[in-house]
Amino acid sequence: MEKVPQLERTIGRAQGTILAVSAVVGISVLALPAVTAQEAGPAALVSWALVGMLSFPIVWTLSEFAIRNPTAGGVIDYVSSAFGTRCGTALGWTFLGAIPIGIPIVAVIGTQYAAHLGGWSGHAPLWLAVGATTFSVLLNGLGLAAASRLQMAIVGVVVALMVLTVIAAWPLLHHDSLTPFAPRGWEAVGEAMVPIFFSFVGWEMIAPLVEEFKNPRRDVRVSMFIAAVVVSIIYGAFAYVTIGTGAYQQGDGVMAFPLLVERTIGKPGLAVITTLACLVAFAALHINIAGYSRMLYAQARNGSLPKSVGKLSARSKTPLNALLLVQVLFGATYLFIGISGIEIGELIKWPSTVFVFAYALTMAAAVKRFSKEGVVWWAALISLLLCLAVLWFSRWRVVLPLTSFLLGLQFGQRSTAQSSHAG
Repeated sequence: MEKVPQLERTIGRAQGTILAVSAVVGISVLALPAVTAQEAGPAALVSWALVGMLSFPIVWTLSEFAIRNPTAGGVIDYVSSAFGTRCGTALGWTFLGAIPIGIPIVAVIGTQYAAHLGGWSGHAPLWLAVGATTFSVLLNGLGLAAASRLQMAIVGVVVALMVLTVIAAWPLLHHDSLTPFAPRGWEAVGEAMVPIFFSFVGWEMIAPLVEEFKNPRRDVRVSMFIAAVVVSIIYGAFAYVTIGTGAYQQGDGVMAFPLLVERTIGKPGLAVITTLACLVAFAALHINIAGYSRMLYAQARNGSLPKSVGKLSARSKTPLNALLLVQVLFGATYLFIGISGIEIGELIKWPSTVFVFAYALTMAAAVKRFSKEGVVWWAALISLLLCLAVLWFSRWRVVLPLTSFLLGLQFGQRSTAQSSHAG
């Protein structure tokens, strides 16, 4: 009998922690502390603390799922195992509807920093974002998709930028910036948790790597738990200096980071750090365009999207039609931002609501799968209730994940019917 090839087990606890941190940290966290403080005042610090605390039972639950059911399908397979394939397919559709909003936001944050450095105003950040997206699509079309190691470099730069800013800004902290503490009431604290959740998404990405851990049952949960501590501390410290220095009171909130850097390091340092932030934003955009186009390609292959979307280039063997669809979807988001004038802080609540919905459904799956199993069941139940609480504060924005989910259920039913008929 031919031996089934096995992945090499090379990941230890330290590397697992680094991988978990890299799955979560992104450039959006450079803008969100100021954006949320403009919404809730200094009380946004409470919002950051609450979402940080929520990450721990979520991490505990997801690590248990990863250990028991190591799969590249991640949360989609977790939900399918509890509620059926149609429900898992519907969740996949929900994610497909969120990425064309979430990733362009990352691009616009980076291009706003570039426009600030260049002294450009008006719609310059949007045009730069369109140009960056087009360039990335062209690169992906040539088969030059970024390797996963680039994501590690991105995270290293983002974390370094945050730590450097915290250290440099610490002497500028003053208590006057923390008063009044909750100028818009405590309900605003709950509403601020919705966009913050966007910065804590990514824990489920460790699941496909479980088979490569030297000792999965011992190290996966510990690695993710340590990563949750590291991420919460870094995020908390960065939010504290952004709010404690009063930097969030300038502009629309997104620009608080470069303004804070300029105050602490000076213009020469601003040029270097802003350039790094722009490069990080483009690298993140490029990686996600590569991944999202492959998701569309996979959906086309299994019949959930038109077959033409799954067509490969004869020369580069890349999904050109899927990449063109990405260009159109991302372009629609840029067009909407330009016409509506919507602020990034408001727009980011939409994809964040999708992720809260997805995590709530995943935690519900865990409650069902781990029924009467002690700590993990309680962690899943607590996570579910807290996710539902955050979802409540998303208000009518929940229509986006619900609509995508219902469409996914419909297409899942159609695909199942076609499979049964073919059989």
